[in-house]
Amino acid sequence: MPDPLEQLRHALAHADIASAALRSIRPTPAQQSALRAVREMDSVLRTVIGAFDAAMEGAEGEDHTMHRRLLLKLGGAMASASIPPLEALDRLMAQRGRAGRVDHSLTDAYHSLLHGYGSVYGRMAPARLRPAVASILDRLLDAQRDGTTPGTRARLGQLTSDAASFAGWLAYDLGRPGSARAHFVLAANAARDAGDRRRWALALASEGINNSPATDGSAGDPRRALALLQQADVMLAAAPPHWSRPWVNAQAAAKGARLGAEATFLNHMEAAQELRQAPAERPQGFWHWFPVRSMEPDYLEDYRTGGLTRLDHPDAESTLLGITGHTGQGHRMAEAQQNLMQLYIRHHEYDTAARAGMRGLSAAREAGLTRWVEVVRGVRAQAPAGATAFAELDQALLGV
Repeated sequence: MPDPLEQLRHALAHADIASAALRSIRPTPAQQSALRAVREMDSVLRTVIGAFDAAMEGAEGEDHTMHRRLLLKLGGAMASASIPPLEALDRLMAQRGRAGRVDHSLTDAYHSLLHGYGSVYGRMAPARLRPAVASILDRLLDAQRDGTTPGTRARLGQLTSDAASFAGWLAYDLGRPGSARAHFVLAANAARDAGDRRRWALALASEGINNSPATDGSAGDPRRALALLQQADVMLAAAPPHWSRPWVNAQAAAKGARLGAEATFLNHMEAAQELRQAPAERPQGFWHWFPVRSMEPDYLEDYRTGGLTRLDHPDAESTLLGITGHTGQGHRMAEAQQNLMQLYIRHHEYDTAARAGMRGLSAAREAGLTRWVEVVRGVRAQAPAGATAFAELDQALLGV
């Protein structure tokens, strides 16, 4: 498992970011006092996290699982407690924007705000983050319409692309592909107009993933998804090495596997693994934290095992069980469990499949990932309707 203390430092970091941004636009004494209180909590929280971290070092079996769950819950509570300063910053920037003062200090503050919200993406339910991100996007669009200098306008375009991509991924996690598509198109257009080919490529890759048919049978076009991902990779390859290229190639590999194209799967997976080892720039803002699973060093295994599952490879089960045994990410746990469920159903191991389905459903619900709840429902439909092994899972799915 990754270092829990380091993971939770990410959840706390945005409080300091928000504080720095607020200082740059002169907050009121009351706002400064509130942010000081948040920062003063930092040392106490780190001490508590350190205690959990130390306890986990010697823990095994059920004790290790208990410590990990407590640690993750603590991280979520810390992230929730840090959101109010970010919302205060958002309100203050809105007032400044209405006053017609769109300048570098304001765009820097918006950048910090997106960085802050991005840092808790994956640790908080998408429904909790979505209204705040939508508000930021609206204000960035208003700022562009108000008229600015060319340099500031380009920066606003980049930030608009980031906010639109962020909103698109939140919609995707909530199972709203139409809303996700609209936001990804907006993100691509904003990046293109700002002359930023990297953000343009990332928006195209995002829309490619949104085009993929989900396991629940929702509409999609895997060939178009693969084409968009490959187009994005070509655009990224023309720029300096970037953190996102392994992820884009891994996604392309997964789409190749979905199409039954084993050579495409293997070629893109090999490229992803090679790129992962090469030095590459990691950007700031929303994309710094994306994909959230990239905080775990073996995250490319998710895409490899997804492909192995679809290709019915004999290594799929052991690799998936390895992921479920150590991951601290809700996205990763939900996906790995549904892949295991799918694998067991294919081999008529219904009791084991049902247990994987229950674990996947629990992970999806705890993380607020509506889309993955529907994926579990779709995988369940691949097994016989009257199979008694799924009675508990069927009952649980009735309640969501």
